[in-house]
Amino acid sequence: GIPCSQVLLFGRSLGSGPALRLAKIARDRYHWTVGGVVLQCPYISIKQIASDYACMAGSMLIPTYYDNLCTLKDLCGDCPESLGDEGRWVPLLILHGEQDEVIWPYHSHTLYDEAVRQGHPMVEK
Repeated sequence: GIPCSQVLLFGRSLGSGPALRLAKIARDRYHWTVGGVVLQCPYISIKQIASDYACMAGSMLIPTYYDNLCTLKDLCGDCPESLGDEGRWVPLLILHGEQDEVIWPYHSHTLYDEAVRQGHPMVEK
């Protein structure tokens, strides 16, 4: 089979939530470190997207599904000791067009800034 370290997870728009979450589950549950995660036009959370379009009232109707900011914090945080320092950081590439009118670019900027704040040494945008 293909080693986990050679597997790249890719998520675009709505798919960025499952891709990021899969990287975390692979690391935490199976002690696998994927080769990297590529997020194209990711979002902070589904709730935040609802807030962008329907203000706070709209976001109150949406449950907190696929909270990418929370998942990213967890992914940058504690990892299983068996992976050591080498397995702690999953390389992360964030791509987003500055003129995107569906998922506004500040979502990607927020995720990138949080990864940097968490000390992630392998994040690019």
